[in-house]
Amino acid sequence: MNSAAPIPLNRASPAEQLKQLVRYSEAMLQAAEQDDWDTVADIEQKRHTFMPQFFDGHSDRSLPEETLRRGLVALKNMEDELVARAMQARADVASELQGLGNTRRAVNAYTGQPQPG
Repeated sequence: MNSAAPIPLNRASPAEQLKQLVRYSEAMLQAAEQDDWDTVADIEQKRHTFMPQFFDGHSDRSLPEETLRRGLVALKNMEDELVARAMQARADVASELQGLGNTRRAVNAYTGQPQPG
């Protein structure tokens, strides 16, 4: 996982701050690819704190528009991929839980245990 420490906001250029947001998203995506959702949540917490600080500090257009556009497109694409992976992971867990419930009902039926209401 890319664990580059963030540069303090007050010392980083706007371009470096945008790169840090992208690095956070890349690290989240990499963790999601490995089904490491705890790490995704930890990084998201850091990114969530960093993101408003970045955008609030750049209303003066101190970052070239094209650089900002490319960064935002990259962030959006990674976010879309993260959401898709999270939805798939959620569906996988739901399916697994349903399978466990079906197994429990089959075992209970076989052993003569009463079925829950």
